[in-house]
Amino acid sequence: MEEDDDKSTKYVIFGKDLSKIPCFRESLMYGIGGGFAGGLAGFFITSNIRRANNFGMGSYILTTLVYWCKCRYDFTKTKHDVSMLQSAIERKTLYEGTPLEKEMEGKNPLDLKTV
Repeated sequence: MEEDDDKSTKYVIFGKDLSKIPCFRESLMYGIGGGFAGGLAGFFITSNIRRANNFGMGSYILTTLVYWCKCRYDFTKTKHDVSMLQSAIERKTLYEGTPLEKEMEGKNPLDLKTV
């Protein structure tokens, strides 16, 4: 029965599981909220249902795309920083207990190149 629950929560489009894509859920949630707020504001301003629908759809698309770009940028930047830190830690452990360790003590480990 537990396996059935896992299969029912999988959303696969074009062979990709949507729950595994970073920032996907958050982008859609912020987009839905932005679209609702934009549509409601458009209706209060114009009192025209068709124009309010256009405002809502436009703000949904705009909010989703802007949040997706920002979130993916932050995700990529964090991933790159973690990669750099991991390689610095590997170099630090490689040189531990050698004469090079004393030379490296005062330097920034991220600036060091592999010897």
